[in-house]
Amino acid sequence: MMWYTHIIFGLLLGLVSLRFIPQSHPLLYLFFVSVAALLPDIDHPHSFINQRIAPTRFVSHFLTHRGFFHSLFPVFLLYLFVVPLHKDVALALSLGYLSHILIDGCTKSGVNLFHPLGTLRLQGFIKTGSLAELVVFGFLLVGVVLLTF
Repeated sequence: MMWYTHIIFGLLLGLVSLRFIPQSHPLLYLFFVSVAALLPDIDHPHSFINQRIAPTRFVSHFLTHRGFFHSLFPVFLLYLFVVPLHKDVALALSLGYLSHILIDGCTKSGVNLFHPLGTLRLQGFIKTGSLAELVVFGFLLVGVVLLTF
């Protein structure tokens, strides 16, 4: 999926989660969810996040795209490392990261959920950057608007 689809899906999941887990700083929480929705693509040299945050670029030289960073392991590791510092930030970052994995699982390329230890794939029919993705983006945007007001 394209970066904007990742952000809008992360934002949608963040808004849904606020219905069940209220936050004292909801806008900051949604910011963290949205940024984290871009993190798994640090393994791609031309990703939105790598084009804007130079220190993340080195990762793409050592790992393949949709490998380890597109599995569930980083979601759990991120939560485990951040929760001692701040549980709400840990939740926001993990949710945003997970949103990326889930929506990439809807693409033709899919994701290996347990890479490198397993081969369980989540795979859909949407081609990244296609009209189908734009339609999905539109529906997600409508969802965000409806949950915002």
